[in-house]
Amino acid sequence: MQTDLIHVNRLDALYLLPKSQARASASVQERLDKIARNLLVRRLENQFAALSDTGMYFIERLELDLSLDIDDGDEALAEAWARALLESVQKTISRNAEGLIVFPDRAVYVASLVEHLLRGSSGDYWYFKEFASLRSQTLGQAISMLLREDPDEGRDVMIELTRRGDLDLLLNTLTEAELADIVSECLLPASPTFAPRGSYQRWTKSLHTLLSNGPVGLTSVIPRDVARLYLSLLRVEPELGPDVNLARFIRDILELRQSILAVDDCPALLRVIESEEVALCLAELGGRDGGPVLASLIRESGGAEATALLRDLEVLNTPTGRIATDYGGIFLLAPAILELGVAPLLDRCAYPDPSLRSKTSLLIFLVGLQCLGPNAQAARQDRALATFAGLPDAPSQPLIREYCEKLTPGMHRRFAEMLRPIVRESQAHPRQKNPAESTSSPASWFTLCAGNNPLLADRQFDAALSDLSRAILQRFALTLGAFSDSGPQYLCRNFLASRAVVEISAESILVHFLTCPLQMVLRMAGFDQRRWQIPWADGRNLEFRFE
Repeated sequence: MQTDLIHVNRLDALYLLPKSQARASASVQERLDKIARNLLVRRLENQFAALSDTGMYFIERLELDLSLDIDDGDEALAEAWARALLESVQKTISRNAEGLIVFPDRAVYVASLVEHLLRGSSGDYWYFKEFASLRSQTLGQAISMLLREDPDEGRDVMIELTRRGDLDLLLNTLTEAELADIVSECLLPASPTFAPRGSYQRWTKSLHTLLSNGPVGLTSVIPRDVARLYLSLLRVEPELGPDVNLARFIRDILELRQSILAVDDCPALLRVIESEEVALCLAELGGRDGGPVLASLIRESGGAEATALLRDLEVLNTPTGRIATDYGGIFLLAPAILELGVAPLLDRCAYPDPSLRSKTSLLIFLVGLQCLGPNAQAARQDRALATFAGLPDAPSQPLIREYCEKLTPGMHRRFAEMLRPIVRESQAHPRQKNPAESTSSPASWFTLCAGNNPLLADRQFDAALSDLSRAILQRFALTLGAFSDSGPQYLCRNFLASRAVVEISAESILVHFLTCPLQMVLRMAGFDQRRWQIPWADGRNLEFRFE
């Protein structure tokens, strides 16, 4: 990638000679072209090197006229040419002319590209031309390459993205493997360990303040949590870093947290830590990671402060599970399912209970797939769909096939009869005309029987569920104001098929949207202002957050 002080993408030069030198025009052109290729950029770099400005300036187009005395030597001609170009560049910058793009340093430049990529842009701007080779990479691979090419710069890029409020978007876009490599190289590079006396006490106090201001969404993945805590801390207290020793301290504290979570009696161990019995603490840890940092923490900060920090780090709670999904919008259908009273109906319907599964959850899983239409095949193994339905994992094809074999036409008729009030309820509200797309719902959209490898082999079962799926999708659409008349394709494209991260704990499901084309519509509908208790997902509370 381009890192030169001066980079000229294209230089067009038109040479005008007096009539008296017309015969020498070919040789003059050859000479000046050679100067431009071999001497001019070096001279320009010498001119710019004398400037103290560390900014990056991109000028889309620069035109200037200058006179040169071809009787001068090549070096003198290059010097005069470079000086004229420098003056023209300085005038363009001082006037903030059109076509001028300025970044204060390279870290901000790269951070701007990463931000474009994170927010769904291709980053295909003329001033990002040097990164064109990244277009063949996945989003995570491209970001990983950008951050790891120069680890110190990568760290500064991450700090800048955090300052802009993009930390969640960055962390939720990267896979665990990508993030582990980035954290290892950019935040935790190999270097001598040096923590002056009193550092642990200062760092402990700062972490306590950060964690006291609200939950930070810790997981059980240490590199992810190191990045979140370290970068969040530098955002509120930039004077603390960048400091690799602070990052190591956070990593060691998180390893200690993992060790304490593995102890049978966490509350008892916290009481021992508070009593400052270091030897007994280490014995209770039983050789697990974190012993040395715990001993230093107790010595420098005291048992009470150490215990308070560990409580802040949620050592008494189950770590949050995390799922990255391309279909986070499927959870938006849960409120509609609740409002229509679908779950109790499924629980008492004529269909039999499946083996090893909840009947309600299995049927909601299939309904969710129907609402995704042609995306169903790709979404079937997405863990978010199983979580949406309250299942530990996606039902296998053999299990679904076995279940369908138990069904009879009579069951389908009785299910349709039970469903009539719900269908009427979903259609009972006045609808607005949405110019984007009609409310017509083609039957093929909700079909799981199509293709060479259909998800459902029972067409009657598929048709019975499709009436419910259509009712749920229509009920969801009714919450969208002017978009209430949208059809399934439009709803799926702009809401359901949205990239998100789902964080799961014993008490809650938090859906954090990364991309959602019409998230403002969801905000206006209040989806980020309420929580819903989901009975088919062990009573967890469902919440939505938007980027």
